[in-house]
Amino acid sequence: NYRKYLAAATMYYEGDRKAIIAWDLARVEQMLGYSYVLGYISTNEYVTNAVAVGKAIQNEFTSWEDYGNYYIDGYRYWVEIKDYPDYCVDWRNEIFKSFLEDDRNGLASPYNISFYTELTDELSQ
Repeated sequence: NYRKYLAAATMYYEGDRKAIIAWDLARVEQMLGYSYVLGYISTNEYVTNAVAVGKAIQNEFTSWEDYGNYYIDGYRYWVEIKDYPDYCVDWRNEIFKSFLEDDRNGLASPYNISFYTELTDELSQ
């Protein structure tokens, strides 16, 4: 089993480092959301940390499509480590591509928000 983790480190240092970063940043954001919903962190803590993650995403990637493609690659690697079935990756990739297509066609999509939206941790009252 250690070989899978060695392969992850190799992927990070010798190849698709951005895929690992995209997957990790998505997971951090997910854990922040869970922590907030479950009451482990305050609204201010959530917003401050979520903005920091968002800025890291904006600094590392060039667009929603760029970020999403690397995220799918990172997720694919995680699925391989966990020995999950390949259809998990296909399913997520289909959802990601459909959101991109909806955005291009002017339909509701999470990607309707500009990738370069200025992020601030100021909370409006």
